[in-house]
Amino acid sequence: MVDCRLGNLLICTPLATSDSMEWKYAPPHEKLTPTRWKRELRLLNIDYEELPLIVLRDPALMKLRNEGVDVDVGDVICITRKSKTFGEGSKYYRRVVYDF
Repeated sequence: MVDCRLGNLLICTPLATSDSMEWKYAPPHEKLTPTRWKRELRLLNIDYEELPLIVLRDPALMKLRNEGVDVDVGDVICITRKSKTFGEGSKYYRRVVYDF
């Protein structure tokens, strides 16, 4: 779905919908419990404040919410990707924020 209206300007940008995450290469996203993310970050020697950010309106988070997962600002999301250098199960962590 594309929205191309902005006053008299014609600007085409895709709207963020859960359908946009149906792409076959989209990595799985998972909301971690506070106990689990604290343990995993401690093992990696990473502080919560150091985590890269992901916005609440991200299509992957919208898909999680549509699946019934309650995602809020401050939560930690684990993204599992296949990496050429690390192999299967490469994990990336993101801190949910409202906006940048």
